[in-house]
Amino acid sequence: MRIYSGCKPFVDDNIDRFSEVAQWQLFFTLFAALAMK
Repeated sequence: MRIYSGCKPFVDDNIDRFSEVAQWQLFFTLFAALAMK
């Protein structure tokens, strides 16, 4: 997760933070789906 955001793909830091939060949210959603299965 942090590898992608570590290379600073976006110009604005706020968008960087938002994209990292979105990636973590997606990860935990998919992880929870696997755990429930």
